Amino acid sequence: DGWSELPPEGSLSSRAPMVIDGNIFLTDATNRVVSPATGNLVGLAPQVTAEQIDYAAVAAANAAQGWACLGSSGRCAMLKKCAAVIRENAEALATLQTNESGRPIAETRIELMVAAACFDTAGLRLNIEEEQEIDDDGEKRVVVRRSPVGVVAVIAPWNAPIVLGWKPTSCALACGNTV
Repeated sequence: DGWSELPPEGSLSSRAPMVIDGNIFLTDATNRVVSPATGNLVGLAPQVTAEQIDYAAVAAANAAQGWACLGSSGRCAMLKKCAAVIRENAEALATLQTNESGRPIAETRIELMVAAACFDTAGLRLNIEEEQEIDDDGEKRVVVRRSPVGVVAVIAPWNAPIVLGWKPTSCALACGNTV
């Protein structure tokens, strides 16, 4: 239902921690996240610095080769695990999203199930390792081969970040990119 007041100054929760490349980062400034439906304080979001964005991009670039080398079946297995985690935490995630966006919880529950389905199906449908033969006349053979592009940035809108953020994320990951 949100917080009635801000956490004590200097406490970990007042600093809006975030994780980048397995490391916890604290920011000097935060943004209040307030429910548009109730006006209650839902939480705090970090004001990320340019240096932290750069660090995240470098971390994603460093992970790109290993992720791409998993192959389609390895990435598919990992994406299925993501879908399972979404389903296991669906009620808590739906409550959080409802509090943040002010949308009815029935809508956010559906949105989470769609997001989980995106992770389930992206790995199955986006096998970039399959070649597509365009022409073979005996003298020449024309083939399309796809490969990951590297790091992909995804920006999600505040009012529907689950599907509009996780759908492109799942597709990029399935194609061997990091996000």
